[in-house]
Amino acid sequence: MNIGPGDECFVVGRFVNHEGKQKNLPTVRFGCISQMADEPILQNCGYKQQSFLVEAKSIGGYSGSPVYTYIPPGTIRYGVENWLDKILMQHGPWLLGVVWGQINDWMPIMNEQGQPINSNPKSAQVMINTGIMAVVPAWKIRETLNSESASLRRMVFMQNLIKTF
Repeated sequence: MNIGPGDECFVVGRFVNHEGKQKNLPTVRFGCISQMADEPILQNCGYKQQSFLVEAKSIGGYSGSPVYTYIPPGTIRYGVENWLDKILMQHGPWLLGVVWGQINDWMPIMNEQGQPINSNPKSAQVMINTGIMAVVPAWKIRETLNSESASLRRMVFMQNLIKTF
């Protein structure tokens, strides 16, 4: 369906600042794909992870949450032959992937005059939230779940589960 930058998506997760006391209350955040998963993103641990970038006012606490994309009604799509289908079609939601983190930026701490407080700006910095989350693509999750290692773990788990009955 030619999903790409600008297409709508949503993430279902927990807003840790108001997660519910009596019930687990999920929150839904809405946004759009801001970059396709063409080039890996370097994680803090040094691993390069193929990732979509999603603009959804990201904040900490959504890691592990599913991200879905969809085509709302009235969206004109190129590559669709029938003009009526171009106008009326609605597709999805589809699993885009799972949030693994957010992309932050760093800025030097400044004094009242707007000058860095330290001659080496890298030593006195504050993290800035860009609002962009990094999302492991659904196909990478499928590869992992279908890997030999994961299949073996499932088999061992099932055998142990059967033994308990």
